[in-house]
Amino acid sequence: MLHLETGNNIVKESISRHFQVGLSNAPKSSITSTDYDFVSYAIDFEKSFVKLDVKLHGFAVLLNRSDIKVLDYLKTFPFGQHIQTSPSSGFDLTFHIPEEYTPDNPTEYCEQISKIKYYVFHGFLQSYYKEVTKKENKSIPDPQLIEYRRNEAIYIRGLDDQVEITYRVLFDDNDDFELGKIFIQEFQETKVAGPGIYTFIGKPPAAVAKAFSRYSQNLSAYLVLCLREQLLANSTKCLRSSEMALAFRNYLQFHLKCSKAYIHSRMRNKTTDFIKVLNRAKPDEDKAKAR
Repeated sequence: MLHLETGNNIVKESISRHFQVGLSNAPKSSITSTDYDFVSYAIDFEKSFVKLDVKLHGFAVLLNRSDIKVLDYLKTFPFGQHIQTSPSSGFDLTFHIPEEYTPDNPTEYCEQISKIKYYVFHGFLQSYYKEVTKKENKSIPDPQLIEYRRNEAIYIRGLDDQVEITYRVLFDDNDDFELGKIFIQEFQETKVAGPGIYTFIGKPPAAVAKAFSRYSQNLSAYLVLCLREQLLANSTKCLRSSEMALAFRNYLQFHLKCSKAYIHSRMRNKTTDFIKVLNRAKPDEDKAKAR
């Protein structure tokens, strides 16, 4: 299986270059990029600081929940001191990194700030994790729908002993849909250590059907990831679970496209070989007439 990096490499390399050469030795410039989930990044290299603006698209709702303080969690990281109180117009987060600032570990700083989307997601999920792993007096937050792509969404809800993350996945066409069904059924049938995975083709699970009622069910599938207590035993496992859960949709679609490309390549090779066999089977007189 191929591995997808979870950080934004453009952000990581751009800020890393700033720490290596400094602003005084670099021309004033701007860089923009967008990732698979339509999260946008704008980097501006000013005279005295580097400005990073982030538009979280559907994930912005996580910052707006008054009962869950995602910003407080982000401020526990080295990049948290550079979060501006008022983000730039049209963006959800703005960072100002002063020219004179040098982190203790530049590589770690760049790696972490490039994963800002994942830390926002994890900062939100932390509240669910803490309540689910309590032995008593649980106060689990209300469920949350994240519409992170057009006609695709993530629904998060906490239960007494686990956190459920339900993905609505929309396939591009009938071919993708048929191949996708095989992929996601394999996830459910494979028995390995990790989160429980349940799949639903063409309709959402009954328990969360109301949350997805406004969507067309054509060419759609639903996957439920159940993060149980053993996956939330410590902060490292919690962070890893959040990161892998958020990357799941891109992981699925990426390998689906790779599989289609591989099938098409094999079909073309088989066709070429078959034509060679047919050409070798022609009688000699037919070849002479062809000349």
